[in-house]
Amino acid sequence: MSVSLEGKTVLITGAANGIGRAAATAFAAEGANLALVDIDRDALEALAGEVRGRGVKVGLAIADLSTGAGVSTGIASALLFVYLIYALLKP
Repeated sequence: MSVSLEGKTVLITGAANGIGRAAATAFAAEGANLALVDIDRDALEALAGEVRGRGVKVGLAIADLSTGAGVSTGIASALLFVYLIYALLKP
């Protein structure tokens, strides 16, 4: 049994680099829309430009998730992008 990610939305924290970036690229290749959260604005915007080229929707939230306030505002900002999150990845 396989699950289609086409049109589903995935929230990824730490999305700008490393495992988060690789996951974002992989999910986009499967047609998933992305809600991406990271503290590194430049790297996150570069990633967004790359995956938008695959025809998926991308929402960005710049936040420091090492603080309580950052978690609250970062995740809330990402959630504004989507009504339903199909999967959450926090590497």
